[in-house]
Amino acid sequence: MGIGESSERAPVPLMKRLRRSFGGREDFYDGGDVRNASRMGSLLWGLLVVLMAALVPLSPPDQSVIGEAGWAVAAVIAVAGALLVYVCRKTELLQSWDLLLAVAYGSVVGISLMQWLGGGVEPPYSLLLLLAVLFVGAVHPPKRVLVFLAFVAVALALPYLYDHFEGERAGSVAASFVIWCGLALLGGVLMNYLRSQRLTLSRGQQEAREEARLDPLTGLRNRRAFDEVSDFEIGRARRLGVPLSLILLDIDKFKQVNDSWGHIEGDRCLRDVAIAIRGEVRQPDLAFR
Repeated sequence: MGIGESSERAPVPLMKRLRRSFGGREDFYDGGDVRNASRMGSLLWGLLVVLMAALVPLSPPDQSVIGEAGWAVAAVIAVAGALLVYVCRKTELLQSWDLLLAVAYGSVVGISLMQWLGGGVEPPYSLLLLLAVLFVGAVHPPKRVLVFLAFVAVALALPYLYDHFEGERAGSVAASFVIWCGLALLGGVLMNYLRSQRLTLSRGQQEAREEARLDPLTGLRNRRAFDEVSDFEIGRARRLGVPLSLILLDIDKFKQVNDSWGHIEGDRCLRDVAIAIRGEVRQPDLAFR
């Protein structure tokens, strides 16, 4: 592509690029870092446990039908949350997109239980669902986010079914949920755009790395690639105790080709030889110039 042709092309609008990146990849998680996602989750779940503990004196978990036993249930939820933070932070057990999503669903269940233990409609524990919504919106694909938001909507509506209905409070909760949905959508778009940029950069670096190890004339691997591969293969052969073969090939009287017919024909000769070598090299073997 020439410079003139590139300059005449209209720039792609930012929102169009965002929409394309939001739904254009077969694997939404491609380019994501599950380890960093797990660490981010540990921070959010830790914050959730701290906030929940801060709300307990204001809305004690003994207002449900089970009475004082609610304290034991709340303690179990707190311990489970603290254990979850430790697992996410210190181990690799939850470094899976599906498990991280399952943890988010579990947090919704835990918060809903605290809402029930606190009495139903009045306790503010349901506000903590925002943390789970933000996490899922930033990490998971749109279809999973929509299902999760529907699950959160059910959790928000349950207190009005088993306790009592307050129109003004229900309207406030519904408005908050709409805002949460917008934040989840925005976070998902931005995070996915960053993933797309990261993936594009990674592929560009990989292509540049491969090109730096190819001989541009023959298409064979060059001396840099030979040095890297030879060190690895020699070490592997010594470690496994297997033989390693190295064949050196020279073109007889190649200088005469250049002197008699010119360097263009000499280059063509090199390319033909490279094609012949590639046609004979077996799959596990490599050829270099």
